[in-house]
Amino acid sequence: MTTIYLIREKIRKFFSYYGRFFMPAVKFFVCLLIFSELNKHIGFFEKLTNPIVTVVLAAIGMVVPSSVVVLLAALISLLHLYQASVVLMAVVLVIYIVLFLLLGRFDPDHGFVLLLMPLLFIYHIPYLMPLLLGMFASPITIIPMVCGTAIYFVLEVIRTAAGTSSGFDIEEALVLANSIFDSILANRLMFASVIVLSATLLVVYIIRRLKVKYSFEIAIVAGTVFCIVGYIIVNMKIPGAVSVGSMILLALLSGIITYLVHFMQLALDYSRTENARFEDDDYYYYVTAVPKIFVTETNKKVKKFSGKDAEEEPEEDDDVKVVPDKEEIEEILDEEEEFMRDFAEREEDY
Repeated sequence: MTTIYLIREKIRKFFSYYGRFFMPAVKFFVCLLIFSELNKHIGFFEKLTNPIVTVVLAAIGMVVPSSVVVLLAALISLLHLYQASVVLMAVVLVIYIVLFLLLGRFDPDHGFVLLLMPLLFIYHIPYLMPLLLGMFASPITIIPMVCGTAIYFVLEVIRTAAGTSSGFDIEEALVLANSIFDSILANRLMFASVIVLSATLLVVYIIRRLKVKYSFEIAIVAGTVFCIVGYIIVNMKIPGAVSVGSMILLALLSGIITYLVHFMQLALDYSRTENARFEDDDYYYYVTAVPKIFVTETNKKVKKFSGKDAEEEPEEDDDVKVVPDKEEIEEILDEEEEFMRDFAEREEDY
């Protein structure tokens, strides 16, 4: 187990040093996937499907905020649909305006969640997003997740309808638009996915905030199981909605990925939990301190034999944090208590 924690510390150190170069590369790769899949699934505008254009768009997405990437992806999809039918473009434009107003009003900072949801649906692993958001974000991220889910199913309906659209006749356009909206509203799998994924996010968020040991690990397991059970029920109500076997495997894979991300961010030693109580003039405090897990490499010594005297030179250790012991924790808590009392006295003087 110590070896695992040593590897974890080395990986964390690597990302702390090179994260400024790594994150733009990740953003470029994600944008490249988004624009490639967008061109692949609704590629009516042949000039935009050129690989050079896709790479240029990904490079632009790498340096601009996520909200701009969302607008750029929306513009590309509208250009594709314009080549197929002005009616289809108009219908999707109305839907985009509604979703973007909803997203901009409540959660404008998670545009990539909206973009990644259709991508995860294409790769049949949408279960990953609610687990990650429940662990590392707030419930407000349900909004971009729901918007991204809706966009995926809307574009699927639009792609199917593209073969039936033939022109600018007003009567035909109204019939087509009405048919598209009816198909969207009748899509039970879309609404079922929204409910199951949103509920999974809430389950993970609520459990991981509980003041119990191993709340993070319990939240991941509970969210994964809840998602699996939810989609099994959906498949019973909507036969053939999902492949149960692959859904279970991919949901379990999502849980494992979420745990690995959590493990890299935070590892706690619950066996060394400390409980403390102190008070000031206004409050009585209950403090639970759970130490983080860090490991220290063994200080190896190298012996050099020169023929006369043996010399020992210690090797330099890696820069690894050392966990404070019980006495140091108590000293820190005493200092905090003294600080709170001094602060209260200053307030009284004022």
